[in-house]
Amino acid sequence: MQLKSTANGYMQEAKWLRKDYTAKFDEYKENAILSSAYYTMMAMTFAGMGDFAKIDAFEWLSSHPKIRVASEIICRFTNDITSYEFEHEREHVATGIDCYMKQFCVSKERAVQVIVNIVSNAWKELNQELMRPHSFRFPFLIRILNLSRVIDVFYRYADAYTNPEFLKDHIVSLLLENIPN
Repeated sequence: MQLKSTANGYMQEAKWLRKDYTAKFDEYKENAILSSAYYTMMAMTFAGMGDFAKIDAFEWLSSHPKIRVASEIICRFTNDITSYEFEHEREHVATGIDCYMKQFCVSKERAVQVIVNIVSNAWKELNQELMRPHSFRFPFLIRILNLSRVIDVFYRYADAYTNPEFLKDHIVSLLLENIPN
């Protein structure tokens, strides 16, 4: 079901691109979270937990818990901010920044500032979800947190997803360098 939603998100983006349509920001946000496939990545990390991840884990994730929504916002909009310039070097659907600029008649800088605030608030929401007594098992929550953290590494300073050479120092540090005592 979720893969179908992701595919529908891609189809919506293709329609917008073909029509040269810039969506309203909320319309973009709703679709961008679907087309980002972050739900699928979360579910895959759950599947990697083996027998510990039973059907209830996937049902819980499918219920759109706050931590999932916060993580999807972090991931999608962090990507939008960092990959903005690259996306404009090729034919591509309007980004969240473009949608915000057009809808609210603001500069790119102002749109980025607003979206940075949206991401910051999503981090607060995610952290609050981790700190409160929760109805679901903590190892699953940590998987969602870790996806958000990885995306932060991928996109904080540069688009390391598109340009993986930017991850070289991180990988060397992780795998080869000693941890100081």
